[in-house]
Amino acid sequence: MQPLTVGIFLFPDYETLDVMGPVELLGVPPVKDKFTLLFVTQDGEAASSAQGVNCVPHHSFASCPLLDVLVVPGIEMYVFSCSSPEIERFSKY
Repeated sequence: MQPLTVGIFLFPDYETLDVMGPVELLGVPPVKDKFTLLFVTQDGEAASSAQGVNCVPHHSFASCPLLDVLVVPGIEMYVFSCSSPEIERFSKY
């Protein structure tokens, strides 16, 4: 069986634990071989968490492959996405 492709959406001031928690959970044996984890930002540029952790994405929205699962970390995303139709479209595909 092919691994599921999991995209983790990074946005300005994301909560570090909301991103790294799923990474830890899906990145340990025996489940890590069942998932391919990809960090995604809207523009493909690095994103910085509220705690100052910088993360370089694998893809932008435009270059992102089809995802099986999209992880949207934290309630801040709801507020952030309300101001961007592009983010709303990406999260619905």
